[in-house]
Amino acid sequence: MKLRIILLLFIVAIIFVACDKRYEDGPCISFVKAENRVSGIWRIHEICVDNQPTANEACDTVEHFRLSFFMNNSKALFLAISDTSEKVFAECLVRYNDRITELSFEPITIEGYEASLAPLDRLIPPLAVDQTWTITRLKKSEMTLETLSNSRFYHMELRLLTDYPNL
Repeated sequence: MKLRIILLLFIVAIIFVACDKRYEDGPCISFVKAENRVSGIWRIHEICVDNQPTANEACDTVEHFRLSFFMNNSKALFLAISDTSEKVFAECLVRYNDRITELSFEPITIEGYEASLAPLDRLIPPLAVDQTWTITRLKKSEMTLETLSNSRFYHMELRLLTDYPNL
């Protein structure tokens, strides 16, 4: 009986210690590493600027853009911005903190695709410059990124299209 109580207390203690909430709007406990939850092809679901949703035309514009995050064996995280046909317009190395709560990147547009990426750059200017984004939600199929740039608050909700389960 005492062994069961000790085992139960041990399990409860582990759960409370493991319940280190990284993201203000994310899961308390996850059995999937954060780098595996970030890795995947994401579509932009919603964009808010200064807490105001963007117009429907803007949402239709960003619907065809994809943000692909992938990590190599050396734990380097990369970002590629593409369209629905998987044509890559820009890419870069992503810097992240040890808890993967902040991502910093500056996508470099591939020569010849400046016009293709221009609509996204107009809607979300911080995507075109070196900017730090805070992950406020990171679930299996949802990620929310937020940043403050030029006195404007940007909130971007992403939905997972394809993950990279082999990481």
